[in-house]
Amino acid sequence: MKRVLIAVIVLMLSLSLIGCNNSQNDSSYDSSEESLSSKENITYDVIRFGDVPTAKKVSSAGGDNKVEYYAPFEVSRIINQFPNLNAKEDILANVPKSIEHLSTFYDCSTAPLSPYEGLKEFFSMFKYLFPGYELDENSLYYYGNDGDGDPLNLLYENYNEIMNETFIIDNSAQLFIYDEKPKDISESSVQVTIRSPFGNDICMFNKGVIDREAARIYGESQYRARTLLFFGRTEEDLGDTGYFDYVGTYPPDSTVSFPLLDKNISINDAVSFFEDYINTLPCSITPEYSIKVNEVNVYKAEEGLYCYSFITSRSYDNIPFDYVASGSHGGRSGRDMGAGAMIKSNDVDWIYGCFRTFTTADETRYTDYISFGDAAKIVSEQMTDYVDFKVTHAQLVYCRNQNVGSGIQPGETKQPVFPAWRFVLFNENDDVYYTCYVNALDGSFEYYK
Repeated sequence: MKRVLIAVIVLMLSLSLIGCNNSQNDSSYDSSEESLSSKENITYDVIRFGDVPTAKKVSSAGGDNKVEYYAPFEVSRIINQFPNLNAKEDILANVPKSIEHLSTFYDCSTAPLSPYEGLKEFFSMFKYLFPGYELDENSLYYYGNDGDGDPLNLLYENYNEIMNETFIIDNSAQLFIYDEKPKDISESSVQVTIRSPFGNDICMFNKGVIDREAARIYGESQYRARTLLFFGRTEEDLGDTGYFDYVGTYPPDSTVSFPLLDKNISINDAVSFFEDYINTLPCSITPEYSIKVNEVNVYKAEEGLYCYSFITSRSYDNIPFDYVASGSHGGRSGRDMGAGAMIKSNDVDWIYGCFRTFTTADETRYTDYISFGDAAKIVSEQMTDYVDFKVTHAQLVYCRNQNVGSGIQPGETKQPVFPAWRFVLFNENDDVYYTCYVNALDGSFEYYK
């Protein structure tokens, strides 16, 4: 089981660095034995699951930015004015017609709690996420390095060493993992991974309902709750991580309805439930960011049973951050990578990414900015006239630049943020996607494929 866990955690760490930090190695970081041995060795009281109260809901602060949006057909009409750009009336669009202000600011990560406080937070979050669930201490791990090269350690077998931070810990600092062995299909299985505090760059949980339904459908007698499901939208994208057939990608305000385990629910109602759920999860601070659903992938489990997979990012003052979208197109580094899923109308089954403990600094607001029409013109002029590009996405997003903080650890990163118009173009001739960005303040252009 450790091999499976290590592979998943390594993937998680790499994804979090791509999706959140956009940072470079800091040669000043010292993980030598000399620096570790200088720490005072303290004997800590043993914290048990039953000693910690359940965490409480904390709502996001919200924003005061007034935004009025174009309808998708209006966005397509603006785009279709340009001879080499073509958009359908159901384009996936999040384009303001008017907006009170745009901002530049720094995006700052939050320092981790001590292992002792982090474990208490982990237990309180576990009780909140899985009410009444009996925690198995033999499924509770800490991700660090015990000196023998094994980064995955049973927490209570290494309790005092972990609390004293004597393991060699780099980017995996304060990563608590609950991962159970395969269970009978009649039993519940859950999984949760948190880098403290909850809402930092790595946080995910899985209630296991989708996994159990998949086991039932495919005639398996055992299953286990997993993470990182449904990031792709094609069979090639999904590989061995996806169970169900991809149906389609929909905007979050779609009124199309599908049957889940308990009843039919429209996509927009499911999005409202999901966003309310994730934006009231417990948090150690009053969050400046909220989590926004940017697009919804629908999957068919079997006849009469579907599930919704949400592609998410942070939102600041009613403008979402650039994000890793469905499909194969690329984009700038430093995009948010968030996701979640529902297979019941009244619960969220799993979430990857809940970046609500990040904070802002040194904000400057602007009321003059490049209009969407002018941004589309810039894209048209910068791309070749010899191709008819299909525009699949058009959005206003916040983008992050290279880390200017003091280091790469949580609490040390500080990334400049600017607003940009984001267009996703598809060239049918060579089957390639292009993600184009127009800086909404100065009109500068860049693209990726």
